[in-house]
Amino acid sequence: MENNNDNGRRKVYFTQESIGISILFFCGLVTLILLTGETVFSGLGKAICTFMYGTFGYGSYLVMSVIAYLGVWLTFNKKLKIKLKTALVITLTVFMVFLLFHAVFTLQEKASVLHLIVLL
Repeated sequence: MENNNDNGRRKVYFTQESIGISILFFCGLVTLILLTGETVFSGLGKAICTFMYGTFGYGSYLVMSVIAYLGVWLTFNKKLKIKLKTALVITLTVFMVFLLFHAVFTLQEKASVLHLIVLL
């Protein structure tokens, strides 16, 4: 958002750095809420945890780290120098591990991994 001053200069309200810092603050707050659940933030924390775990599962930590990387990039204008193939392999491996943990830990109490394997 920009506004013109008397001198014809433009006054910028939102800079790249301020948006990056806001994103980092948001990621830190949501990560704290995810780690503490409803202990610190009561009903709001429970609602945010329910939304994040319901939408992304345990991958919500991965989503928060990717958004935090965007915040660091906007704030400091720095990029990690990783080859595309390496980044793709690391991302897919971490995502598969998150999917595995999500599948294992969200099974109902009566169902076990062996029952699931037998059913397949």
